[in-house]
Amino acid sequence: MREGARNKLILILSLLTAIFLLATASSCRDAAKQKRLVGQERLKRMELEEEMLTLSGRNSELEQKVSQLEGKLNRQETVCQENQRELNRQVAQLQEELNRAAKLKEEPEEGGAE
Repeated sequence: MREGARNKLILILSLLTAIFLLATASSCRDAAKQKRLVGQERLKRMELEEEMLTLSGRNSELEQKVSQLEGKLNRQETVCQENQRELNRQVAQLQEELNRAAKLKEEPEEGGAE
């Protein structure tokens, strides 16, 4: 009977060893999968970080360009306003000359009517 108990113990230990071996293999497979997923995530993060740096640089360039264009627009608006004032001044001057010419034209008619 002692031999039977010994064989039974060996069988149980063999089964437990096989179960632990399968559990270890499964655990190793899961760990490798997790490691691969972490590596993929790290790669994606690095790619996104590079893209963000590129876009940030592009954004800075565009902001500078917008600032330059706003400055240019302000200068052009100032010039336009100055031109408008000069045009208004010239129109007023021409209107004044036209009024004087009309008065001069009317004076001889008034003198001839007397």
